[in-house]
Amino acid sequence: MEPYIDKQMNKAIATGSIISFALISFLSIFRKGAETIIFYAGMAPYMELKQLLSGIFLAILLLAAVGFILLRCSEITMTLFFKVATILIYALAFKILGVSIHSLQVSQVIQTNTISAFPFAETIGLYPTMETLVAQAVFILLIALAAIWVKKSNSLRTAE
Repeated sequence: MEPYIDKQMNKAIATGSIISFALISFLSIFRKGAETIIFYAGMAPYMELKQLLSGIFLAILLLAAVGFILLRCSEITMTLFFKVATILIYALAFKILGVSIHSLQVSQVIQTNTISAFPFAETIGLYPTMETLVAQAVFILLIALAAIWVKKSNSLRTAE
């Protein structure tokens, strides 16, 4: 959770204000929904309506299936679920970063310096150019640094 929202949520819990708690929860979820709509709005012009609607329908079915499985299987903890979801989000961000830079290169907005010895894997957004690989390496480095920082912060909190 973002620090501001986390702080507001703690205040609402401390004061016992159900209205504040509900409003903060609604705004958090509404913001994520708005981000999703903006994401789809960027993709929608490049696909047929049938593809877009079938993708949304399939996503709803998948989420319902995952939700059902999570509710029925007590062995799956929320911690495990969120760890897996986080890894999937990072993988998606890695791909989006590579595809975005590659699109800018194809549009000749940014320069392309090809590395011939490097593999091409469009499925995961891995393109053999210096620009995409450097950006993706920086992304991985930032994730690693953030993970180290979070681990260190958590160990300091538990020590207190």
